[in-house]
Amino acid sequence: MPPWRPDDGLREGLCLRCYFDIVDELARRADGYDAHYRVRPSFRGALHIGTVVVGEMGSDKQAIVYLGDTINTVARIEETCRKSERPALISQALVDHLPETAKAAFAFEALGPVAFRGKAEPLSLLVPTRRTAAR
Repeated sequence: MPPWRPDDGLREGLCLRCYFDIVDELARRADGYDAHYRVRPSFRGALHIGTVVVGEMGSDKQAIVYLGDTINTVARIEETCRKSERPALISQALVDHLPETAKAAFAFEALGPVAFRGKAEPLSLLVPTRRTAAR
């Protein structure tokens, strides 16, 4: 499997556009989910950038696993989403890599530096919102 390159998700802010496309699709289907399942699905978005190790683990039943500091950091960002009651958070490190055209399509409200267990330095997190129709 070829590696996923950051440029794929950074181009035109596709990583953020994907999050908001999912939000829009769930909103579009909300009445149907409510009628059929009696629940309206929701989720949180945690976006960061970094190296991830991908491999297969297990002898009887193999599973593809994702490991590394980036995965742990994303888990901490998602936990911060829940605690701060924010639907999505993005790291400043990822925002710094976005092209200017993508930055223009979104607004970023600073949540501030957040200290994470196992990290020497706090991580600056932002709340992303759409500035314009993202398409």
